[in-house]
Amino acid sequence: MKMIVAIAVAAISAAAPGHAQDAKKTEQARTDLFNLADAKPNEVEKVKTFCKGMNLAIDGQLKGDKAAAGVVQNCKVLGYL
Repeated sequence: MKMIVAIAVAAISAAAPGHAQDAKKTEQARTDLFNLADAKPNEVEKVKTFCKGMNLAIDGQLKGDKAAAGVVQNCKVLGYL
């Protein structure tokens, strides 16, 4: 897994669906995950593997890293974990 030093991924909220702003944030979070995983739009398994690695890393080498925790939260909310 590549080392992530600093990332800016806004954690998405579980707000009520149907709001354009929420949909934009959700799509941006999804795009960010695919970019971080170096995955093409059809490479969902690659994103899932990346998310699993990040989930393990926040308990280890990235413990306390708020950005990494935000990535993992996005992975969970978007269904990749």
